Amino acid sequence: MAKYSKATIRFFVWRKLNLPSHENATPKFHYDIIEHYVQTPRYGFGLLQIFRGAAKTQLSMEYALYCICEDIEKYVLFVGSTQDLSNEIVNSAADLATDIDGITVTRNIDGTLELLNIKGKHAYLVSKSTGSKLRGISKSGAGSQRQRPTAIMLDDIVSDDIFLGASSLKVHRAVSWLTGALFPTLDPSSGGKVFGSGTPIKAGDPYLTLADEFGCVKIPLTDSIWPDRFSPEFIEAKKEQYKKLGQMRSWSREYDLVLTDDGSRLFDMSKIKYIDEMDIPDNLTWFMTVDGAFSEKTGADYSAITCMGLSENGLWYVYPVAGIWKPSETARQIIKYATQFHIIDIGMEGGSSFIAINEHLQEIMLDQQQYFNLIELKHGGKSKISRVSALEPIVEARRFVIIDNGDASEMLVDQMEHTDNMTIASEHDDVLDATAYLVAMDLYYDANSNHISSREELEGKSKVKLPYELRTDDDDEYGY
Repeated sequence: MAKYSKATIRFFVWRKLNLPSHENATPKFHYDIIEHYVQTPRYGFGLLQIFRGAAKTQLSMEYALYCICEDIEKYVLFVGSTQDLSNEIVNSAADLATDIDGITVTRNIDGTLELLNIKGKHAYLVSKSTGSKLRGISKSGAGSQRQRPTAIMLDDIVSDDIFLGASSLKVHRAVSWLTGALFPTLDPSSGGKVFGSGTPIKAGDPYLTLADEFGCVKIPLTDSIWPDRFSPEFIEAKKEQYKKLGQMRSWSREYDLVLTDDGSRLFDMSKIKYIDEMDIPDNLTWFMTVDGAFSEKTGADYSAITCMGLSENGLWYVYPVAGIWKPSETARQIIKYATQFHIIDIGMEGGSSFIAINEHLQEIMLDQQQYFNLIELKHGGKSKISRVSALEPIVEARRFVIIDNGDASEMLVDQMEHTDNMTIASEHDDVLDATAYLVAMDLYYDANSNHISSREELEGKSKVKLPYELRTDDDDEYGY
């Protein structure tokens, strides 16, 4: 169980005693958010990327209110994407503050909340928007002397309607405002901190620029993150809605916290075609590639199988399969789909997984008297992104067709959408990696290709070798 500081526990006790009870039980990640805020060092940044709908704005507002009520901060500047939204948040804080014993709200005008805190001192929570003009506020009873903020709370400082299609110049101006106008307003004698949370909009947006430079904690949506509000069934249904509307990029951005802009994405997904299983054409020559993994633990890498039917005109009909299996089960899955699609040539990633799976395959082939051409594929020292990039010409030529068979096809699409020119950013990459190994295969079209049912037929094929003779083409074009 995670340990939280006394400062974090004090906040949640204060919230329980002073603020209205929340509809849902407080999820653990809310404690993680506050712990990140309280551990932010003097003159430091405490930034988070959090999925849409996580109640991050409410929590950030409550923490800002807590800081000024408990005399932790004298003046918190709350910054949102628009002035109206920021004013709304501060007005909500004012409504809450009026019901807290010992707190006197003395003013709530134009986005400024002034209150008398528990120590009899004036404290301020002020709202501003990204790009607005900034100046200090007058201290009560202090004449013309102006108060600088002792902390800044950033809350979704960029919005979809403003920055999603913004030019690079507009984004640059917003970043310049942060460094040239906002941060210099901090009171230099207070050890001013910058807290904040946000959901990514686009690469290079102002908040992501800060996160990249100063670091941040990411909290994406998962089945277990907040089951009271986001059940696995809800997440699955919502994701399916995004998929049907062709908005998986938005899903990735808002809930997975992964950006795949057109300029950096490796694959142009608009050039990929999707078909149902019932629409698989006849007269395809099928091949299989396998990326094996051993662990059966939750969250472990998947064993991935990609079956690909090659058409006469060079189209790839891709049928992915994935599971967390033992080597013996992986071998059974290979036999199952090799039989289903009449596959002769099976390529497997070399190494320990090949040795373990191949041992079981040999036993099954001898037992069932069904033989396949088993090919050990080697990556030749090439990086994974280099191997995966070999698929890009197939996609660009509109020759890549994904057969929609459920979860595995979704995994392949997800992994392709999360791949840019530098990295594969999805949680897993097994299905995509198995598919990329197809490029290393000796692909050919044979209208009369069929499943080999005997050892003699296998030996009679000029393109195929005995199952015990492993092809290791170290010098092929792609370096596998």
